Amino acid sequence: MKYSILICSALLFWAGSCTSDDIISVTEPMIFPSPKQNCIIDTISDDSSSGFIIMTPLGQQFGRAVGTKINQEFEAGLNVLKSSDSTFSVTLNMIWPNRADSLEGEVFTISNIPISTSQKCFPIYGARQRRDSVNVSHLNYHVDVPYLRYEPDPLFENKLFVDTFSVETGFFHGYFSARMIGDTFFLPELPRIVEYINVEMTAP
Repeated sequence: MKYSILICSALLFWAGSCTSDDIISVTEPMIFPSPKQNCIIDTISDDSSSGFIIMTPLGQQFGRAVGTKINQEFEAGLNVLKSSDSTFSVTLNMIWPNRADSLEGEVFTISNIPISTSQKCFPIYGARQRRDSVNVSHLNYHVDVPYLRYEPDPLFENKLFVDTFSVETGFFHGYFSARMIGDTFFLPELPRIVEYINVEMTAP
């Protein structure tokens, strides 16, 4: 409609008249969301936690993840592992800031991802919920001992989008969004709810 009015206004200016026959209807092109946009939430929830420590990346020579975590930008190292002939996993690795010994950190693993499928968008479940589906493990650890475990919030759209994965080269590109809830927490620096939004993952 806006375009029709503009065209008619031009006719009035040059010819001094404008009739219904002069009005040309111009249809605006429809914009459809991409498959990734249909899959991945990219808006932070109002009840997301904030003001907590953001871990620093570990092992970025193997891959990299970037996105929003607890209302802040963050980075993580990324490992991609072929688990079997039919599935693979991706792991985000982080350590406490200024602790170069890497004895205390955080691990976020999405596993049981199908290799040979045309499907791009996968719901993410906790390992205790559905072991036969794409599932997630998220924990904080000291040395090899986990002291805080998280499970995906069943009320949130926890999803993984696989853009590309090559078995031959190991190249992987994808995204995920998830809200994780801790079983308990031992340190004031760590939140009970951790929300990851529109995290982009690339390896190697």
